Amino acid sequence: MGKRDLENLLDSVTTSDYVKWNKERILSCIDELQNLLNLTGVKTLDLGHDTLVGLLLAKTGVELVGNIAPLNETESLAPPPQTSQFKLPNGDTYKWRLDPFDFETTFPYQDGSFELVTAFEVIEHVLGSPRRFIREIKRVLKPGGHLFLGTPNINSWPKILRQFQHAPVYDSKPYSQDFGPRHFMCHVYEYSPWELKTLLRSEGFEIVSFRTWNPYPSDPKGPRSFVLRTLLSLSLFACGYFKESALLFKDRGHQIGLLARSTS
Repeated sequence: MGKRDLENLLDSVTTSDYVKWNKERILSCIDELQNLLNLTGVKTLDLGHDTLVGLLLAKTGVELVGNIAPLNETESLAPPPQTSQFKLPNGDTYKWRLDPFDFETTFPYQDGSFELVTAFEVIEHVLGSPRRFIREIKRVLKPGGHLFLGTPNINSWPKILRQFQHAPVYDSKPYSQDFGPRHFMCHVYEYSPWELKTLLRSEGFEIVSFRTWNPYPSDPKGPRSFVLRTLLSLSLFACGYFKESALLFKDRGHQIGLLARSTS
Protein backbone atom coordinates (compact mmCIF):
# COMPACT_ATOMS: atom_id res chain seq x y z
CA MET A 1 0.00 0.00 0.00
CA GLY A 2 1.49 3.33 -1.07
CA LYS A 3 2.26 6.20 1.25
CA ARG A 4 -0.41 8.38 -0.38
CA ASP A 5 -3.00 5.64 0.22
CA LEU A 6 -1.96 5.47 3.88
CA GLU A 7 -2.27 9.26 4.14
CA ASN A 8 -5.77 9.20 2.64
CA LEU A 9 -6.74 6.48 5.11
CA LEU A 10 -5.42 8.51 8.04
CA ASP A 11 -7.18 11.65 6.88
CA SER A 12 -10.47 9.76 6.59
CA VAL A 13 -10.57 8.91 10.31
CA THR A 14 -9.08 11.95 12.08
CA THR A 15 -8.09 15.60 11.69
CA SER A 16 -6.66 16.08 15.19
CA ASP A 17 -3.83 18.52 15.86
CA TYR A 18 -1.70 15.63 17.13
CA VAL A 19 -1.99 13.85 13.81
CA LYS A 20 -1.39 17.04 11.83
CA TRP A 21 1.93 17.51 13.64
CA ASN A 22 2.94 13.82 13.62
CA LYS A 23 1.42 12.72 10.31
CA GLU A 24 4.64 12.64 8.31
CA ARG A 25 6.45 10.80 11.11
CA ILE A 26 3.69 8.16 11.36
CA LEU A 27 3.34 7.71 7.60
CA SER A 28 7.07 7.66 6.87
CA CYS A 29 7.76 5.03 9.54
CA ILE A 30 5.03 2.71 8.27
CA ASP A 31 6.15 3.31 4.69
CA GLU A 32 9.78 2.60 5.60
CA LEU A 33 8.78 -0.67 7.26
CA GLN A 34 6.67 -1.94 4.37
CA ASN A 35 9.41 -1.02 1.90
CA LEU A 36 11.83 -3.19 3.87
CA LEU A 37 9.60 -6.20 4.57
CA ASN A 38 6.68 -8.06 3.01
CA LEU A 39 4.13 -7.57 5.81
CA THR A 40 1.25 -9.67 4.50
CA GLY A 41 0.23 -12.19 7.15
CA VAL A 42 3.22 -11.41 9.39
CA LYS A 43 2.42 -12.04 13.06
CA THR A 44 3.27 -8.68 14.64
CA LEU A 45 3.46 -7.26 18.16
CA ASP A 46 3.26 -3.45 18.34
CA LEU A 47 4.62 -2.22 21.68
CA GLY A 48 3.28 0.97 23.24
CA HIS A 49 0.40 0.71 20.78
CA ASP A 50 -1.13 3.74 19.10
CA THR A 51 -4.57 3.18 17.58
CA LEU A 52 -3.84 5.15 14.41
CA VAL A 53 -0.57 3.29 13.86
CA GLY A 54 -2.54 0.09 14.45
CA LEU A 55 -4.98 0.99 11.69
CA LEU A 56 -2.17 1.59 9.22
CA LEU A 57 -0.38 -1.60 10.23
CA ALA A 58 -3.62 -3.58 9.88
CA LYS A 59 -4.08 -2.07 6.42
CA THR A 60 -0.63 -3.30 5.36
CA GLY A 61 -1.80 -6.85 6.07
CA VAL A 62 -0.04 -7.84 9.28
CA GLU A 63 -1.66 -10.13 11.86
CA LEU A 64 -1.58 -7.54 14.65
CA VAL A 65 -1.45 -7.61 18.43
CA GLY A 66 -1.24 -4.19 20.09
CA ASN A 67 0.30 -3.75 23.55
CA ILE A 68 -1.45 -1.07 25.61
CA ALA A 69 -0.87 0.30 29.11
CA PRO A 70 -1.98 -1.96 31.99
CA LEU A 71 -5.47 -1.38 33.34
CA ASN A 72 -4.34 -0.36 36.85
CA GLU A 73 -2.64 2.90 35.80
CA THR A 74 -3.55 5.86 38.02
CA GLU A 75 -6.30 7.88 36.40
CA SER A 76 -4.43 11.20 36.38
CA LEU A 77 -1.43 9.84 34.46
CA ALA A 78 -3.12 7.13 32.40
CA PRO A 79 -2.93 7.38 28.60
CA PRO A 80 -6.15 7.84 26.66
CA PRO A 81 -8.23 4.69 26.04
CA GLN A 82 -7.34 2.68 22.94
CA THR A 83 -9.60 0.97 20.47
CA SER A 84 -8.90 -2.23 18.57
CA GLN A 85 -11.03 -1.54 15.52
CA PHE A 86 -11.91 1.10 12.96
CA LYS A 87 -14.95 1.35 10.75
CA LEU A 88 -14.03 3.43 7.73
CA PRO A 89 -16.37 5.77 5.84
CA ASN A 90 -16.59 3.24 2.97
CA GLY A 91 -17.85 0.56 5.36
CA ASP A 92 -14.63 -1.44 5.68
CA THR A 93 -13.78 -2.55 9.23
CA TYR A 94 -10.32 -3.35 10.55
CA LYS A 95 -9.94 -5.23 13.83
CA TRP A 96 -7.00 -6.48 15.85
CA ARG A 97 -6.20 -7.68 19.36
CA LEU A 98 -5.15 -5.49 22.30
CA ASP A 99 -3.16 -6.91 25.22
CA PRO A 100 -2.66 -4.73 28.33
CA PHE A 101 0.75 -5.18 29.98
CA ASP A 102 3.72 -3.12 31.12
CA PHE A 103 6.37 -3.46 28.40
CA GLU A 104 9.12 -3.01 31.03
CA THR A 105 8.15 -6.34 32.61
CA THR A 106 8.01 -9.88 31.21
CA PHE A 107 5.84 -10.00 28.10
CA PRO A 108 2.87 -12.43 28.45
CA TYR A 109 3.87 -14.56 25.46
CA GLN A 110 5.78 -17.76 24.86
CA ASP A 111 9.21 -17.73 23.25
CA GLY A 112 9.13 -17.24 19.49
CA SER A 113 5.53 -16.03 19.33
CA PHE A 114 6.02 -13.28 16.74
CA GLU A 115 7.73 -12.71 13.41
CA LEU A 116 7.91 -8.93 13.83
CA VAL A 117 7.96 -6.57 16.80
CA THR A 118 7.44 -2.85 16.21
CA ALA A 119 8.11 -0.03 18.67
CA PHE A 120 7.19 3.37 17.26
CA GLU A 121 8.33 6.14 19.62
CA VAL A 122 8.60 3.74 22.59
CA ILE A 123 12.19 3.01 23.61
CA GLU A 124 12.72 6.65 24.64
CA HIS A 125 10.00 6.14 27.29
CA VAL A 126 11.67 3.12 28.98
CA LEU A 127 12.41 4.00 32.62
CA GLY A 128 14.58 1.00 33.46
CA SER A 129 17.43 -0.65 31.59
CA PRO A 130 16.75 -0.86 27.84
CA ARG A 131 18.56 -4.20 27.86
CA ARG A 132 15.64 -5.92 29.57
CA PHE A 133 13.25 -4.34 27.08
CA ILE A 134 15.36 -5.54 24.11
CA ARG A 135 15.87 -9.01 25.63
CA GLU A 136 12.13 -9.52 26.02
CA ILE A 137 11.63 -8.46 22.41
CA LYS A 138 14.25 -10.98 21.29
CA ARG A 139 12.69 -13.72 23.42
CA VAL A 140 9.24 -13.39 21.85
CA LEU A 141 10.65 -13.16 18.31
CA LYS A 142 11.07 -16.27 16.22
CA PRO A 143 14.66 -16.98 15.11
CA GLY A 144 15.33 -14.64 12.23
CA GLY A 145 12.41 -12.41 13.24
CA HIS A 146 12.60 -8.65 12.89
CA LEU A 147 12.42 -5.62 15.17
CA PHE A 148 11.57 -2.15 13.86
CA LEU A 149 12.36 0.85 16.07
CA GLY A 150 11.21 4.38 15.38
CA THR A 151 12.62 6.93 17.82
CA PRO A 152 14.00 10.50 17.95
CA ASN A 153 17.68 11.01 17.12
CA ILE A 154 19.44 12.97 19.87
CA ASN A 155 22.26 13.78 17.42
CA SER A 156 19.97 15.27 14.78
CA TRP A 157 20.57 18.63 13.13
CA PRO A 158 17.25 20.01 14.50
CA LYS A 159 18.43 19.21 18.03
CA ILE A 160 21.83 20.81 17.43
CA LEU A 161 19.99 24.00 16.50
CA ARG A 162 17.88 23.70 19.68
CA GLN A 163 21.10 23.66 21.72
CA PHE A 164 22.18 26.91 20.07
CA GLN A 165 18.84 28.38 21.20
CA HIS A 166 19.22 27.09 24.81
CA ALA A 167 15.99 25.16 24.16
CA PRO A 168 15.14 21.67 25.49
CA VAL A 169 16.54 19.06 23.11
CA TYR A 170 14.24 16.21 24.17
CA ASP A 171 10.81 15.92 22.55
CA SER A 172 9.18 15.82 26.00
CA LYS A 173 7.34 19.03 26.77
CA PRO A 174 4.75 17.53 29.18
CA TYR A 175 7.49 17.24 31.83
CA SER A 176 9.67 20.25 31.09
CA GLN A 177 6.78 22.71 30.94
CA ASP A 178 5.93 22.45 34.66
CA PHE A 179 8.38 19.90 36.20
CA GLY A 180 5.43 18.08 37.79
CA PRO A 181 4.99 14.30 38.04
CA ARG A 182 6.59 12.47 35.13
CA HIS A 183 3.95 12.27 32.42
CA PHE A 184 3.51 8.99 30.51
CA MET A 185 4.45 10.86 27.33
CA CYS A 186 7.74 12.14 28.77
CA HIS A 187 10.95 10.99 27.12
CA VAL A 188 13.29 9.41 29.64
CA TYR A 189 16.27 9.09 27.29
CA GLU A 190 16.78 9.85 23.62
CA TYR A 191 19.39 7.78 21.77
CA SER A 192 22.17 8.43 19.32
CA PRO A 193 22.56 6.19 16.25
CA TRP A 194 25.71 4.65 17.73
CA GLU A 195 23.95 3.81 21.01
CA LEU A 196 21.00 2.07 19.35
CA LYS A 197 23.16 0.03 17.00
CA THR A 198 25.53 -0.95 19.80
CA LEU A 199 22.68 -1.91 22.14
CA LEU A 200 20.99 -4.15 19.57
CA ARG A 201 24.18 -5.82 18.37
CA SER A 202 25.19 -6.56 21.95
CA GLU A 203 21.86 -8.37 22.44
CA GLY A 204 22.14 -10.61 19.39
CA PHE A 205 20.57 -8.52 16.64
CA GLU A 206 21.92 -7.81 13.18
CA ILE A 207 21.25 -4.32 11.79
CA VAL A 208 19.39 -4.75 8.49
CA SER A 209 18.62 -1.10 7.77
CA PHE A 210 19.27 2.23 9.45
CA ARG A 211 18.05 5.60 8.19
CA THR A 212 17.27 9.07 9.56
CA TRP A 213 15.04 11.81 8.15
CA ASN A 214 13.20 15.00 9.16
CA PRO A 215 9.42 14.45 9.44
CA TYR A 216 8.20 17.36 11.57
CA PRO A 217 6.89 20.74 10.38
CA SER A 218 9.42 22.61 12.54
CA ASP A 219 12.46 20.68 11.31
CA PRO A 220 14.94 22.99 9.53
CA LYS A 221 14.68 22.79 5.76
CA GLY A 222 15.69 24.75 2.70
CA PRO A 223 18.79 26.71 1.65
CA ARG A 224 19.11 28.65 4.94
CA SER A 225 19.57 25.46 6.92
CA PHE A 226 21.95 23.98 4.33
CA VAL A 227 24.13 27.10 4.24
CA LEU A 228 24.34 27.23 8.04
CA ARG A 229 25.32 23.58 8.31
CA THR A 230 27.88 23.95 5.53
CA LEU A 231 29.49 27.00 7.16
CA LEU A 232 29.63 25.22 10.52
CA SER A 233 31.18 22.18 8.86
CA LEU A 234 33.81 24.35 7.14
CA SER A 235 34.58 26.08 10.45
CA LEU A 236 35.17 22.70 12.11
CA PHE A 237 37.40 21.64 9.23
CA ALA A 238 39.41 24.87 9.37
CA CYS A 239 40.01 24.30 13.10
CA GLY A 240 41.30 20.78 12.49
CA TYR A 241 38.14 18.87 13.44
CA PHE A 242 38.14 16.88 10.21
CA LYS A 243 36.07 13.88 11.34
CA GLU A 244 33.54 16.08 13.11
CA SER A 245 33.24 18.24 10.00
CA ALA A 246 32.27 15.23 7.87
CA LEU A 247 29.98 13.73 10.50
CA LEU A 248 27.86 16.89 10.61
CA PHE A 249 26.14 15.51 7.49
CA LYS A 250 25.81 11.85 8.54
CA ASP A 251 22.69 10.44 10.24
CA ARG A 252 21.48 13.88 11.33
CA GLY A 253 17.75 13.44 10.66
CA HIS A 254 15.28 13.97 13.53
CA GLN A 255 13.68 10.53 13.11
CA ILE A 256 15.44 7.18 13.32
CA GLY A 257 14.06 4.15 11.50
CA LEU A 258 15.97 0.99 12.39
CA LEU A 259 15.25 -2.56 11.26
CA ALA A 260 17.14 -5.36 13.00
CA ARG A 261 17.03 -9.14 12.68
CA SER A 262 17.34 -11.62 15.53
CA THR A 263 20.34 -13.84 14.80
CA SER A 264 19.17 -16.79 16.92
